[in-house]
Amino acid sequence: MGKRALVVTLMFGAAVGILARGTPAAREERRIRLDHNRMLVEVEFQRKDGSWRRATAWVDTGNPQLALGEPLARDLGVEWTAGEPAANGAKVEASLPAGMRFGGIPIPLQDVSCAVFPGRTDPFPGVPAEANVPSTILRRFDVVFDYPGKKMILALPGHLRFEGTKVPCRVDARSGIVQVEVRVGGETCSFALDNGATYTLVGKDWLAGLRDRHPGWPFHVGLVGCANLWGMASEPQMPMMRFPEMSIGPVAVSGAGAAGLPEGLYEWYSKKTAAPVTGLLGPNVLKAFRVGIDFRGGAVYLHRARKDDAADMDLVGLTLGPQKDRTYVILGASGATGAKAGDQLLGVGSMEATGRSMGQVVDALRGRPGETRKLTVRRDGETLRLVAPIERQLPSQEIGSP
Repeated sequence: MGKRALVVTLMFGAAVGILARGTPAAREERRIRLDHNRMLVEVEFQRKDGSWRRATAWVDTGNPQLALGEPLARDLGVEWTAGEPAANGAKVEASLPAGMRFGGIPIPLQDVSCAVFPGRTDPFPGVPAEANVPSTILRRFDVVFDYPGKKMILALPGHLRFEGTKVPCRVDARSGIVQVEVRVGGETCSFALDNGATYTLVGKDWLAGLRDRHPGWPFHVGLVGCANLWGMASEPQMPMMRFPEMSIGPVAVSGAGAAGLPEGLYEWYSKKTAAPVTGLLGPNVLKAFRVGIDFRGGAVYLHRARKDDAADMDLVGLTLGPQKDRTYVILGASGATGAKAGDQLLGVGSMEATGRSMGQVVDALRGRPGETRKLTVRRDGETLRLVAPIERQLPSQEIGSP
């Protein structure tokens, strides 16, 4: 055993005392579910009295900070500054939980910062999770995100066999955020691998330049489907494009969609990465693969397990804004939906929208082009029932395909 592997093994062995059962595992596999392309997994947090509490957590390779909803934080005895404003769900810095584990693997929390979102059960709007699993935690392990198999594997370094095509990556030593080289339309760029982003994101100015060079590539204004991120007021004006030509290292990807966001986002994001990034490689691309990350070895492994999804933008074209009270406001509408900006979305078909996750609402809007969905909306105090067509918001790589 090498010196580095020995030090890492001893560090994890020191955490044995926080476990209520037996010897820590070296490798743990857990089922995941996807909601709005976000990966959710069950973890456990330790209370101050030593007992453990289960929680659903959002796995986010693009966020270095541990985030907790207020009820979970209070149950764990986490402390934050009294009198901090809770308006607008603003986060406040907080103390760390007494412990955390992923199945039988204890999670070291040293050098991890923690925040609480007062007034929120779910720290992030539209995400049905009480906490997250940030990049600063993931960087300590070998990881596999098996999207097609609906599972996540976490292992101590050296206890996981990676499969697939090896793609070199850079890992920021502080944040644990990974970046890889991506080639689009003959141009090579650096993208952060961000499975919490819901969709692949690039700078809108960079996207505009790409459109100038490739005017025939499918293009759409207004973020819908899984590109509808957080319900920002500007999302109905933001562009999307589908890339017929794209590769991640040597791995070819067919018809990847990307959304264009302001360049300032990537300037801010690049403060968390080892080098500046042009965009974020999201799960609309990654979910065709079993994605392995060897943080210490500086490599991502991509094992293709399904075809790329060319129908991810076949749906009713609504841009939604999830609210703190778990309702949904329509920010914009594409095509002949009959909906207007400012409408409250009450339901899709027989499903009530209020209280549902973003993924549940967006999935209810999906279908085949030519089908319709019945929408119930509230406009100026009046309840309206609309029949909205499902349309191909962003064509597949066959330009002009039906």
